[in-house]
Amino acid sequence: MNLNQWLKKIQAIHPVSWDLGLERVGEVARRMDILKPARQVFLIAGTNGKGSTCEMLAQLCQVRDLSYGKTTSPYLLRYNEQFVINGEEVADRVIVNAFEKIDAARTNISLTYFEFSALAALFIFKQEKLDVAILEIGLGGRLDAMNIVDVDVSIITRIAIDHEEWLGSNREDIAREKAGIYRQGRPCIIVDSNPPKSLFEEAINHQVDVKFLGRDFFCDANKLSLGDKEFEIPAGKLPASCILAAVVAFITGQGIITQDNINEAVLRAELPGRYQKIHQKSPKGQDLIVIMDVAHNPDAAKYLLNSLQDDGISHVQAVVGMYRDKDIDQVFNILSPIVREWHFPVLDNERANAPEKLSAHLYGCCGLEGITYDTVSAAYNAALDGIDRVPNKALSNTGLLNKETGVILVFGSFSIVAAMLLQLNLEK
Repeated sequence: MNLNQWLKKIQAIHPVSWDLGLERVGEVARRMDILKPARQVFLIAGTNGKGSTCEMLAQLCQVRDLSYGKTTSPYLLRYNEQFVINGEEVADRVIVNAFEKIDAARTNISLTYFEFSALAALFIFKQEKLDVAILEIGLGGRLDAMNIVDVDVSIITRIAIDHEEWLGSNREDIAREKAGIYRQGRPCIIVDSNPPKSLFEEAINHQVDVKFLGRDFFCDANKLSLGDKEFEIPAGKLPASCILAAVVAFITGQGIITQDNINEAVLRAELPGRYQKIHQKSPKGQDLIVIMDVAHNPDAAKYLLNSLQDDGISHVQAVVGMYRDKDIDQVFNILSPIVREWHFPVLDNERANAPEKLSAHLYGCCGLEGITYDTVSAAYNAALDGIDRVPNKALSNTGLLNKETGVILVFGSFSIVAAMLLQLNLEK
């Protein structure tokens, strides 16, 4: 079977797509001897910033000449994006081989699609005899399939409200689930600037060597202080808290790093769909920037708004797609002050909310009208028309923008960003 055939097969094996728990997946991993997929293992959990932290860790490994494997989820365009070795996506045949080995090892044990993916990453990395494995927790922490691994250093990024039906409806409960990645006697780096008390409580209960921002390490005016070490943390394309988390975790795990290493890694680190800017021309020749961001909860929406304002952007045309289980009203409330027109297309994803439902949310929470479309292409073209109809006169000169630059903001689910990336590639 090829990769696409395997993906169809593993989607059909288990009756429930999300079946949290470690017993089944842990047993298969033990049979395959992949609980320690590299000489050093970093495990990253949190609500927002996990993928960016993983990417910064990967770049630190590269500049220090350490071989590494990185797995994150979900992917944007290709399933293979979830399996990266030394900066390169692995080939289909490598993933197919991993699936074959997992299928043979599981015998009568039923595994979900996500459990197959987690085991495939661990198997592939173990086969490569890597220095470092960088592993992202997909949902929560305590019961996520990736939490079976033998961890050397863990990281918890920002804690916010998301996946309430699985993790709880408040930050304390959600943080307790994230703290499930703690390991007794092993370090965990916490970069939430307002950490829930449950993170402290769980650290005491499990005798974990937790390092908290503002208690065990400090970052003031972009200067990191960690024990007797001091480094500058330069601004980059990724969130500052993610860069900080990766640097502190890398120092904790590896011990050796230079300022030049940090500078080079920050310069190289970037991720598609994380405040990604693509420069275009509108049909009438106006300068245009398309900004894409997978902001799909209130915390991420606030970060996105701050990033736009820091770039001098006060008005955008928005192309939006959101999943049904998200806090849509809060996200729309946060971003509505900068959106001139809202464009809601149909998305090819079973979790996606219908455009008409999103438009109803917008009217209910903000009293604003949205426009619905059958395709992403139609929504994008309408946003382009909006740019030309109402030139943006409110931008400041920031180096990135001039006063005539138009901005289209594409945000929400991974599906809307992926669809827009495909649209822009088709236009090229």
